[in-house]
Amino acid sequence: MEIHRTADHGTWTVLVLEGRIDHEAAPSLESACRAELAVPGCSLALDLSSVTYLSSAGLRALLAVAKDLGPAHARIALVATRPFVREVLELSGLGRFLPQVSSIDELG
Repeated sequence: MEIHRTADHGTWTVLVLEGRIDHEAAPSLESACRAELAVPGCSLALDLSSVTYLSSAGLRALLAVAKDLGPAHARIALVATRPFVREVLELSGLGRFLPQVSSIDELG
């Protein structure tokens, strides 16, 4: 998996994820998210449009990051989830906790 930080979109920091989010990539994903969310009040958008696979380890990394949002007063949103990624998120129940939008423009 590759992670690219793009230009901010309003108050949102955007990380574009590419490739497989599996057991090898999950720690990198979690570290990258935590680094961005270390800024108080951060809003982090994860662009998943180029994600080709999401494993249980990837789900666990997203859940770990989401659980730490409250104390930091931060926000996270998933952008452009592909149908199979959306299905994995919904089946796992994580889709109820992480907001999903179709495009960056839908972020407030």
